[in-house]
Amino acid sequence: MQVVQRAVNVVEGGNVRPVEPKEAAQGRIDYVKVRNWGSGQSADLGSLEVESFTPGEKGGPGATGGAAPRASEAKPAREPLFHEQLARRLAQLQEAGELQVAGRAGAARLPPFQRWSFREERYIQWLADMQAAHLTLEAAIADATTVASTEHYGDSGSGRGVFAALERFGEAAGLDRSLDIAADLNNIARSSTLEGPIHLVPGEDAQAYCAYLGGLSTQCMEAGTLEERCDGAQRLLANAYSLHIAHLTTGMRIGAAAAEKLDLFPVRALNYFRTWPPAVGKDPLALLLRNVNAAGAALDAPQREGVMAELKAAFPKVSLLLSALAHEH
Repeated sequence: MQVVQRAVNVVEGGNVRPVEPKEAAQGRIDYVKVRNWGSGQSADLGSLEVESFTPGEKGGPGATGGAAPRASEAKPAREPLFHEQLARRLAQLQEAGELQVAGRAGAARLPPFQRWSFREERYIQWLADMQAAHLTLEAAIADATTVASTEHYGDSGSGRGVFAALERFGEAAGLDRSLDIAADLNNIARSSTLEGPIHLVPGEDAQAYCAYLGGLSTQCMEAGTLEERCDGAQRLLANAYSLHIAHLTTGMRIGAAAAEKLDLFPVRALNYFRTWPPAVGKDPLALLLRNVNAAGAALDAPQREGVMAELKAAFPKVSLLLSALAHEH
């Protein structure tokens, strides 16, 4: 089956604003289409081919279409911010056909997002998968940065910049989501009408992704050379970016649909989308992009390239976590 997956929308140049649930529900924050997901089960997932990748919001900065600015009106060139560099690299990967995961080809179509069933059991499974991914990411970053500080290989040389950049996605940043997802799962379970026990076990794809993140964390802490440890930190940073940007764009669309179809407001099960530390304020997307850009400023050019090189692996792995929801029934 084919399914339209809205994965990322980075605002390139111009003002950043919060994602509005109503707008998200209309699909105005999407710029990646992924096709051929198979049945949604691990054994049957088809090749994840990105059909289109258009950076920028519709009608907003970076949107396609419209008249080009006159030469006299063009602003002086500036070096792109790191979040812009990441978005452009994703676009290049899509154009080259490199945002794919292996799987069985020739599967039947999955329904478009508007026809996803959002059955309670599927939504619970998706939340369990996301909770596992976020919890593993949070632990991986905490372990990697703590050991780097304790053993002092993050204090000088190439280690200083890369582990300082990774700390931009640590607990102090205010972007952690695992506890809020756990609260949602608990509240849904208490009010559920499903028969029998509710099993909050991450699926095979989520378990595989968690193992991958754990491996990167181990590389950060135990690799034989500082170069290898820094490589692990760069790759972990790319996965943090991919998971968070997917949540604050595509994830917000999912939250808007789930709130309506599963009546999640009365059971207080929208913490994943709505509950943030006071310091984050009402604009977590802007906070994420500030941290991404601050991370980029801490890295040298080869390290930034190392982060962007990992997107080819990270982005499809994060996208694959949507398979639990991509069903019409």
